[in-house]
Amino acid sequence: LEFRRVLFRSVKPDMHDVRISLAQHRYERARLLASIPGRGDEAEAQFEDAHARFREVIPLLPDDLPAAKPPGSGADAPASGGGDAAAADAATPAGEPDGGAAPGEVVEHSHRAQVYVLWGNVLYEHSQARVRMGRSDWQGVLDDAVAKFHTAGCLQSDIDAALAIHASKA
Repeated sequence: LEFRRVLFRSVKPDMHDVRISLAQHRYERARLLASIPGRGDEAEAQFEDAHARFREVIPLLPDDLPAAKPPGSGADAPASGGGDAAAADAATPAGEPDGGAAPGEVVEHSHRAQVYVLWGNVLYEHSQARVRMGRSDWQGVLDDAVAKFHTAGCLQSDIDAALAIHASKA
């Protein structure tokens, strides 16, 4: 195992992808546990571990967030997908047109913004899990999710749509 770790670090020294994958794994495990009656405490621990992993990786990423754009300019990265997820991954591959871009315009997406969207999704789902478990402390987690989506540069209309979905389930 140590050999693999050393080899991997020689190819990918920052290991951002590994940390992000571990956070996503904890999130998926938390969602599963939250759906099983009586496993709420375990789910909560997995959600908290996912949040901790995102907090750990954010400072290691390049500071490549896009500059703030005026609302309605069409230059913000779209985020929502609907359903239970608050926002789809804002990651349109770099160099491909994005839904909010003008025709023919190429938008480069920030790795940091993509991670903020992923983290926002985890927080959003964590909040919904708390609602389903009958906990009253879900609002702060939802507020944190919205803050992550804003930091990532998500469209306000997408955030509002996700909040409407959440409200219908609260």
